[in-house]
Amino acid sequence: MRSPSLSHSRISAVFRYLKAVLIATTLAFAIAAGYLSLIIFEQQKPLSHVSRYDVAWSASQGFNEFIRLFQRVTAYRSNPTPEARDELKLRYEILKGRTQVFGRGFFAEFAAQESFRQQVIARASAAVKQMEPYVANIEEPGSAEAIFVIMQPLEADLVRMSSEAAYFTSVKITEYEQDLLGVHRTFMATALGFILCGLA
Repeated sequence: MRSPSLSHSRISAVFRYLKAVLIATTLAFAIAAGYLSLIIFEQQKPLSHVSRYDVAWSASQGFNEFIRLFQRVTAYRSNPTPEARDELKLRYEILKGRTQVFGRGFFAEFAAQESFRQQVIARASAAVKQMEPYVANIEEPGSAEAIFVIMQPLEADLVRMSSEAAYFTSVKITEYEQDLLGVHRTFMATALGFILCGLA
C-alpha cells in the first residue's frame, strides 16, 4: 500500500512543475507582447509617412507643378527661346503625371469624401488634356494665351484642395496612432493578466 505522504509529495511535485511551466509560458508571452508593442511603435512612422506622401504631398506637388507650368508659360511669352519651349513642355508632362496620381491610393479615398474634390480633379484632368495641343504647338500665335485661359480658373480651387489634403492627412495620422496605441495596450494588459495568473 502506498504511503499517503509519498502520494502527497508526488502531487506537490506535479503542481510545482505545472506552475513552473505556466510561469515560463507567461513570461514568454510577456516578452513576445513587449516585442510586438515595440514593433507597433516602430510602425507608426512608416504609416505616417505613407499617408503624407499619398495625400498632402501629392496635393502640394500637384499645385506646385501647376504654378511652375504657369511660370514657364509666362517666361516663354517674354522670351520665346528653344530652351524656354523645352522647359515648358517638360513642366507640362510633369503636371500631366501629377494629375494621374490624384486618382490613386489614399488620394482617391480623400477625393471620394467630397464632391468638390472630385470636381477639381476632373477639371484639372480635363484642363491638362485641353492644354495638350497648345503645348505641342506653343510656337504658334495665341497658344500661350490659350494655356493661361485654361489654367487661371483652377488656381484657387487647387489651393483649397491642398489645404484640405493637409487636414485630411493630420486626421488620418491621428487615427493610425490611436489604433496602434489601442493594440499595444491590449497586448500589455493581456501579458500582465497572464503574469498575475502565473504568480497566483
